[in-house]
Amino acid sequence: MTGDGVSPETTATLLLCGGFAPTRRDEPAEPLNVSEFNRVLAMLANQGRTLADGLNTEVIDDLIHEPAMPGKIADRLPLLMQRTTALEMAVQRWSSMGFWVLDRTDSRYPERFRDHLGESAPPLLYGTGDWELLNRDLQRVAVVGSRDIDDDAETFARNVGGQAAANGMITVSGGARGADRSAIDAALEAGGLAIAILPGALEQVATSRAYRSAIADGWMLAVSPYHPRAKFTAGNAMGRNRLIYCLSDVGIVVESAEGSGGTWSGATETLENDWVPVGVRAGEAMSAGNRALIDGGGLPIEPSDLSDPDRFASWFARTTESHSPTPAGSDSQQLGLFDR
Repeated sequence: MTGDGVSPETTATLLLCGGFAPTRRDEPAEPLNVSEFNRVLAMLANQGRTLADGLNTEVIDDLIHEPAMPGKIADRLPLLMQRTTALEMAVQRWSSMGFWVLDRTDSRYPERFRDHLGESAPPLLYGTGDWELLNRDLQRVAVVGSRDIDDDAETFARNVGGQAAANGMITVSGGARGADRSAIDAALEAGGLAIAILPGALEQVATSRAYRSAIADGWMLAVSPYHPRAKFTAGNAMGRNRLIYCLSDVGIVVESAEGSGGTWSGATETLENDWVPVGVRAGEAMSAGNRALIDGGGLPIEPSDLSDPDRFASWFARTTESHSPTPAGSDSQQLGLFDR
């Protein structure tokens, strides 16, 4: 929903995967999840067709009658593709509020998501603010942590955001209260840039008094793989945690429980997949969860590493220079799923 309108590829992806009704119960059919969407893309590619061809009713009919098409997808395809009126109304609303949407084939879609996640990258990204921040050639620091943190952890989170801003880096976080919001607020207060990747309530956050000016002035970008009116769910939060890390050069865990919770799962998933190095707040006040993450491959970062911009820059350089991430599999690219 930029000035160029919505492309055929984005329209098709929205119809297949997007949500337009207030709740899922109000949709005529459950939108496709990522694996189902990839299945449809692969079948289109095997027929020599593109995603935009999926807007053609004859193409949809051919897909439905493909022997390899799972029944749970075939039953929903015609219902999903008939939601054109609902889509038009949603696009008008989003556009009037300054929102944009990118599909996975869009050249503006984050390269880091394609590189790290391959075909498991989200089919759609909704956002408001300067979308160029997604691919701007600046170093990025992800800050994650529990919602309920003590004063030491809050100070640590704020220091990360402040030192990132002092070094011209982008602070990337989840926008939740606690560690996430403390880091973003500190980065903005220090004149830095911030990206909030949200698990829901994008419309509410983007229009809030706290961030409205920062977004309008180009200092902050709010983005989500879930439609602007989607409500927060634990599943959505888990799904977006990997995006925070994958959009960054290094992640920093402020505070984590051990063995459970979104912060723990996001950090351990990142360590297992080796997307980016994971720094973990160390020191005398270190929690059992933080200690377990360090034992599992996380890299300690002491409060003293945040004492001035040069020390933080030195820690960042040491941490990132020694890391060689494993690229995502290329199956999706071989199928031409990301080609326009």
